Amino acid sequence: GDTIEKIKSDFIHGFETDIFKIKLELIDGTIEESIRWITKHGITLREKGIIDGKEGKIQFLSEFTNVRVFKQDQRVFEIPEGYTIAPMGRLDDVNKLLKLMVKRI
Repeated sequence: GDTIEKIKSDFIHGFETDIFKIKLELIDGTIEESIRWITKHGITLREKGIIDGKEGKIQFLSEFTNVRVFKQDQRVFEIPEGYTIAPMGRLDDVNKLLKLMVKRI
């Protein structure tokens, strides 16, 4: 079954992280075992482990090194003026949708 266990805490890239040992068993029988460094914001900064599946064992490492946490400007989420909803039900072609989305200048 799946397990998650906190091992310890550590600072990496200026962030305090909790380090977890994780074992996941996927539906197809693939097993993933990894160590994850997770910040208090819930961001996984580093993960390394092994995926053991039908194609054999794969070792992996992923890491984020240039992470900044800041308050997002709420204007990013405002709907722009002149916004209209594309008529999805009447579009039989993705290219037509793209032409609607891209303003020609």
